[in-house]
Amino acid sequence: MYKNIKTLIDLKNCKPDHAMALIEILNIFSGKWKMIIICALFQEDIRFTDIRRLIPAITPRMLSKELKDLEMDGIIKRTVIDSTPVLIKY
Repeated sequence: MYKNIKTLIDLKNCKPDHAMALIEILNIFSGKWKMIIICALFQEDIRFTDIRRLIPAITPRMLSKELKDLEMDGIIKRTVIDSTPVLIKY
C-alpha cells in the first residue's frame, strides 16, 4: 500500500514522549500470541483451560507466560475465586 513509511510520518519531528509511548505499546503487544489471547478474552471472563481450547496451537507454558506478561502490563486482570477447587479467571 505505502512504499515508504517516511512519506507518511517524519520521524525527526516526532515528540520524544510520543515516540516512547508508541515504543511501549509495541513492546506490550509484540509477539505471536498476545493479540490472539486478548481476542479470546474479549467476550467474557474465562479460565485458563478455556483459553487453551480456544487457542489449541499455544503450549500451556507459553500461555501461562503471556498471561503473566499481560497481567503485569495491566492489560488483563487475574481473578482468584476462593472455592474448592480454587477458580482463576482472566
